[in-house]
This record gives sequence, C-alpha cells and structure tokens, in this order.
Amino acid sequence: MSPVRARLITIGILAVSALGTFSALATVLVPAPVDARLTATRALAAARGSGGAIADDVAPRLPEGARAVVLVPGPGATRAGTQQVAVLSGDVDQAAAVLLVSSGGVVASDASTDGWWVAVSVPAPEPPFGAAFGLLVCAVLLGAIAAEVPRRRW
Repeated sequence: MSPVRARLITIGILAVSALGTFSALATVLVPAPVDARLTATRALAAARGSGGAIADDVAPRLPEGARAVVLVPGPGATRAGTQQVAVLSGDVDQAAAVLLVSSGGVVASDASTDGWWVAVSVPAPEPPFGAAFGLLVCAVLLGAIAAEVPRRRW
C-alpha cells in the first residue's frame, strides 16, 4: 500500500472516530425527556382508585425525587399526606397547589370530570457524568492523535 493511501485511510479513521465521539458526547449530554404528563395521569388514576390512604397509593407511581399534590373533591377542608404527596380537599386554588410542587423539574397536571385533580413535579434527569467525561477524554485524545498525523507540505 502506498504511503499516500495509508495516510488517507488513517485520516479517514480519525475523522470518523472524532465525529462518532462528538456525536456520542452530544447524546450523553442531552438528558432523556421527562414525561411528567404521563406521571400525572398515573398519579390521578392511583388517587381515584385508592381505598384509603391516597398519599400511600400515589407515592409508588412517582419517580424518585418527584412530588405530587392531589385535590380531592368534597366538602370541608382537610389536609393529609407525606413529604412526597400532599392530599387536599375543599376549596383550594389549583395555582397555589402547583406552587407546592414547583420546586424544580417539570410540572404537569391532570384532572378528572368528577373533580379530582393532580399536579406533579418530576425532576429532570441528570446526564451521566462518568460517560460524558470519558467521551470528552476520548475526543481530546483523538484531537491529539490527529495533530500528530503528518501533513503534506505544498
């Protein structure tokens, strides 16, 4: 194989490797979408189907770090719940209830025709630092290797 052809193959491999590294890095750094709407729908279904402690039935439907507020239809103001799920009944402003869960993340709500309402806050996923750092190191190494490829002088 001629030196020119070998050099072109090496440069091609380096270019493809660098492009793959940067593409993978972009993929790792873009977090997966958070489906807060689906979480709100599941929380509403769990609250409506609860036979007793609504907060205890809703909490398992929430992802780690998520919080929820459940408004239960009915007369009289009552409050119950846990650190993760608040259950309120009576005349409650829904905007104020959203403030209870809006401490960070993606907020969504869902309601039923019979007066049940749920608002959830699902934290946005964090990118995996180790994988991103490894890809960054690989990209730097590829850049260093590419700098060492002899260049043809004109």
